[in-house]
Amino acid sequence: MLLTLFLCFGHITLQVLQCGGNVLDVISMGVKVCLGMCEIPRVVGTRYDSGEPTPIFTKDEYEFKYLDISKAPIVVTLPRIGIYFVVDPSIEEESCSKGKLCFGVSPDGNITSLDKLGRCCYQASSIGYITTVRLNRMFD
Repeated sequence: MLLTLFLCFGHITLQVLQCGGNVLDVISMGVKVCLGMCEIPRVVGTRYDSGEPTPIFTKDEYEFKYLDISKAPIVVTLPRIGIYFVVDPSIEEESCSKGKLCFGVSPDGNITSLDKLGRCCYQASSIGYITTVRLNRMFD
């Protein structure tokens, strides 16, 4: 028996109705929910069109699986106000910050990505402190 893997790519369109907080955080949670609601039909066979394998899906609309999003990361944005990093700031606090650090964090606490937004500069020691101490406390 030959096991074939088919990859599908989709597009998620986002429309921001109000910008009253960390947009990246909300977008990451929204994308995670959308992917978790995806219904993937069961593949019952393979057809070869022009030498390329094409999946044949079941016709029963109730035979599907959901995507496993239990290990998908979310984005946590931490704006810096003075010498402090703030978790879930208000609009006023966010307007006072000169820069933000955006962390992609998996459910087990591993950091998957790091991005700097704004014109603020950070020392390596402060980034190391926030990644080892503060992010671990958020997931405890």
